[in-house]
Amino acid sequence: MIWDLSFFAIAAPAVVFAGISKGGFGSGAAFASASILALVLPPGQALGLMLPLLMLIDVATLVPYWRKWH
Repeated sequence: MIWDLSFFAIAAPAVVFAGISKGGFGSGAAFASASILALVLPPGQALGLMLPLLMLIDVATLVPYWRKWH
C-alpha cells in the first residue's frame, strides 16, 4: 500500500463520503468511495480497504436504533 500524501488526500474524502452517504443521504452512493479510492490504489486493495470500513459504518449506525422497532 502507498502511504504518501496523495493517498491520504484521496482516501480521507472517500471515507468521509462513504460515512455521509450511508448515514442518511443514500446508502447506494457509498460504493462510489471505493471507485474514488481506486484512483490511488489497485482496485482489489481499494475494495479490501473499504469493505471493513463500510461494515463498521453499518454497525455504528445501528446502535441508536437498537431495540426501537416492533
